[in-house]
This record gives sequence, C-alpha cells and structure tokens, in this order.
Amino acid sequence: WRETDPHVFETPTGVDVPGDFHSISQAAFFAYPTEEIVIQPGTYTENIMVAKDVLLTSLNPLDPAIVEATILSGSRTGSVVTFLGDESPKCQVTGLTITRGSHGRGGGINGNGTLATLSGNRIVGNIAYQLDPTLGYGGQGGGLHEVNGNIVGNLISGNRAHYGCGLAYCNGDIVENRIEQNETLPFSFFGNFPAGMGGGLYRCGGSILRNEIVENIADGHGGGLAHCSGPIRSNRIIGNSAGPYRFYVIGEGQFLSSGGGIFHCDGEIAANLVQSNLALRGGGMADSHGTIQSNLIVSNTAEGICRTTQFGGRECHPGLGGGLINCNGNVVMNTLVGNHSTDSGSAISNCSGTIQNNIFWLNSAPEDAQIYNSSLPDHCLIQGWIGGGIGNVDLDPRFVDLANGDFHLRHESPCIDSGVFIASVTNDYDGNPRPFKWSTQYDGDGSGYDMGAFEFYPGPDLNYDNTVDALDLMVFQYDWGAVSGIGAKSYTPSGMPTDMDGNGKVDARDLVRFLEGID
Repeated sequence: WRETDPHVFETPTGVDVPGDFHSISQAAFFAYPTEEIVIQPGTYTENIMVAKDVLLTSLNPLDPAIVEATILSGSRTGSVVTFLGDESPKCQVTGLTITRGSHGRGGGINGNGTLATLSGNRIVGNIAYQLDPTLGYGGQGGGLHEVNGNIVGNLISGNRAHYGCGLAYCNGDIVENRIEQNETLPFSFFGNFPAGMGGGLYRCGGSILRNEIVENIADGHGGGLAHCSGPIRSNRIIGNSAGPYRFYVIGEGQFLSSGGGIFHCDGEIAANLVQSNLALRGGGMADSHGTIQSNLIVSNTAEGICRTTQFGGRECHPGLGGGLINCNGNVVMNTLVGNHSTDSGSAISNCSGTIQNNIFWLNSAPEDAQIYNSSLPDHCLIQGWIGGGIGNVDLDPRFVDLANGDFHLRHESPCIDSGVFIASVTNDYDGNPRPFKWSTQYDGDGSGYDMGAFEFYPGPDLNYDNTVDALDLMVFQYDWGAVSGIGAKSYTPSGMPTDMDGNGKVDARDLVRFLEGID
C-alpha cells in the first residue's frame, strides 16, 4: 500500500499530514510501528483510531501557538482519538489540540487501557454523555477515559461529563497538567439520580503530582478530585467546588455534597496547596482516610444551605469542616489558615485519626472554630484552644508574611522544634528534609520536628524584606557581636536568625552561608 517491497525491511522515515496522507486516520493506518506522524497546523475533522505504537505529533509540540493551531475535531460524532488498548509507552500523542469529541467513555480520548504517553496537548471542550437512560449511569471522562500511560504537561479544560469531567479511570502517572474549568453534566433522565462526581479527576489510580487543579465543579462530590487512590503530592488544588447547589436527592434520601477540593481519596495526600475550595461539607477535603501531611490548607469554605421543601417548609443544612471533614487517617504537619464554616469545625471536623504537629490559625466558625468532634490534638499550635491534648500551644505562629500568604516560619516562631517525631514524614512542603533541629528555646520531644507544613531553615534574608542587602549584613554583625561578648544583646538561639547551621553559635560557618545567599 505504501509502494514498498513487503519482503524488505523498511526503516521508518516519518510521514507528514497532509503532505503524505490527506487525513490523520490514513496516516495512522499506514504508518509503521514506532513511526512519527507529523501533523501540520490546521483543523482536521475526523475520529481517529490508534492501533499501534506511533508518535502522533504537531510540527512543534513546544510552541504553544502551533499546538493551539493543530486541531483534531471530533465534530461531536464520537471520541476524537480512540486507542485499541494494547499500545506500549512508546506510543505517544503530543502537541495537539483535541476538541469537540462526544462519547460515553472519553469524549476527547478513549484509552481502552492503553499505556500510550500523552504530553503537551490541549484537551478542551469535549463531552462524555449519558449512555443509556434505562441503565441508570452516566458518561465518564469528558477529556480522557482509561488512559493508563503517563499523562504529562497537558491542558485539560472545559470538558464535561457525569463522572470525571477532566479525567476518569486513568491509572498512569498524572504529572504537571493544568486541569481547569471542567464541570459535571446534569442527569436528565432521572430527576432523583445523584449529581456527578469528580469535576477534575475521578477514580484515577496513579500518582497525581505537581498539577494545577483549578476551578472545576462537581454537582455532587469532589470538585477537584473524587475517589482517586494513588498518592496526591505537590499539586495546587484551588477554587474548585462541590455544588453549586451542594445537596442532591436519591429517592427518599438526601445527600450533602462534600469535598470541594478532594473527596474520598485514600492515598497519601502530601505537600499540596488546597485553597479557596467550596462545599457544604469539607470545603478542602472530605472522607479521605490516608495520611494527610505537610499541606497548606487555606481559605476553604464549608457553606451551609437552606431550601424550601415540597410542602412549603424551610430546612437548613449546616456547613461543617471548612478545611477537612471525616478524614480518619493521620493528619500531621499541616498548616490550616483562614478556613471557614457556617456552623462548626472550620479547620477540622469529625476526624478520628492522629492530629499532630499542625498549625491552626485564623480559622472561623460560630462554634468550635478550630477542631470539632475529632481526636485530641497532640503538639499543635491552635488559636484559642482550651479543648485538651498534649503539648499544644496558643501563640502567634510568626509566619514570614501572613498578609501575602507566606506561611514559612520566622526564626522566632514558637512552632520551631516544638513537634514530635513522626518517622513517616521526612520532607516538608518545599521538599526540604525533616527534621532540622535549630532552636533550644522551644522543644517538643527533642527530635527537632517543627509544627506546620514548613520546616524552618535559616536564610540570608535576616529581616524578612525579600531582599538580601546591607540591612541584613547589619543584623549579622549585631548578632556576631552579641555572641562574641561585644554586643549588649543576650544570646538565645531561637532569637538569632544568623545561627544558620543550627549549632548554637554564630561563627564563620554561618558567615559563609550568609555570603553565599547575597545576590
């Protein structure tokens, strides 16, 4: 078919669309395994089957303008790209805009379990619709469904489905994608059928790392993520909502929408920014029972709702757990600031696991503003706390810049070295090793673990003005004089930002570290 001798091995040389083949489908069919198919900018209205290990790519996957101009449109007649399912990681789709697909399983890409790699694509404006009203289930994976290879560096935006509007049942690693403004479809075939779940991701089992998961909406549970079982690490999970109506009805039962950011994800949840998410229960997270550690959980809201019943009455449902609700694994070394609920437990509600080495600050609720109906906290900083526990303190945590959202600890913070040993936690939010034992003024169990998401490491910006300059050198000179007996200041290690290696004195080694940090 390609006018070559079938008895002679041909080294794949690559094909061009539309130069060599007028359609991508033709090129994918005729291509040798592992051959590169280069697609020129343009709009290609077709539904493509990939059934071998090929590299499907735009002219330049690293040029955003070319990626945006190389458009594969499904014209709402099926998935834009369908994989046979037995492709290896050598199969790649990269640098393409995949849009206007419509199918019950994977509007944009139906993976069928493929191990193909997807990178640098724009997967936008696809739909996974309801399959069969008589079966009582809905479409899954508006953007992608059952892609088990690695999904890296894609924009997954504006897709819709009943479950997993961005991605559903994708079990490879999901890394450094932007997953934004995906939204659940209404169930039109049964008035009392549950609202959808997983505005961003639904039942994805691989590692979810360093993604931007932003402004996704689920009418039911999990505005950002729902029922994902792998580790969730170093993501920015911001502005998602479980709602917007925040309750739904199944028959005689009423269920409250939960987990504006994360719902029922039981793997480790670590070093994420979970911020400004909204739900009726668990604005930040709900019903997630793995270890929750070293996260920033900031400005999430559990907002109650009142509605008129069918008999003309009025019923109200309180907002519970602005930060977390019903998370029964260990909750350790997190910083929870500025969360809000309209009833109780603005930071944590109904969590029965270990609550240890956390910071609770400026969380607000009419009752039990910090912790409600949960395990007794252990070695935490808790604003206004009188509820018991061991080693807790109620002092200003002394963040570097609270007003601008910098929750690192200043050198005089009472959180430094005030925690207890947790063997499973070896890094902080920034990836720095834990513990770093520095202060002798405050002490937990002597292990040197700090409270909160950040381990304190002294830096050269000694006056915290975001600039290393002569003013910092003056601070260094002052502390050097105090330690050497020349200055008038009495020496306390926790009051000395210049003790940069934590050895209890200010000396030449600290000077070297300071000079290395000067721009």
